[in-house]
Amino acid sequence: MSTLNTKMEMMTMATSFRYDPYKMRHKAVFYNVGERLSKSGVTIPTKNKAFTLHYAQIKITLNQRFYATGQSLKGTVIIAVRHNDNIDETMQVELKDSMYAIYDISRDSDDYISYDLITLKRIDKAGNAKA
Repeated sequence: MSTLNTKMEMMTMATSFRYDPYKMRHKAVFYNVGERLSKSGVTIPTKNKAFTLHYAQIKITLNQRFYATGQSLKGTVIIAVRHNDNIDETMQVELKDSMYAIYDISRDSDDYISYDLITLKRIDKAGNAKA
């Protein structure tokens, strides 16, 4: 399959698929991330729960991920959620007791039943996305 065809498939994945309700059985907690100053003047990272959404886990090959983003995304997770304009790349997501940074959002708002594909990258204990 050519590179162009694979990119087109990935770009239309959210619009061409409908996810059965039983596949949306997992819960993802989305957090807004920011900073605040402590009393001593030190910047402290903050994380505030924004909302919880049901999601379906998406399984694609590493080759498809590479062609979709132009990078190797080993160690990433892709989830599908109902379209939500409140999701942005600055948020963090908790799935099954692990924290993830949002790497990419493939939005679909063409239909009343539409889904966004979100690529997540696991965060290590220091707060950085793992390479």
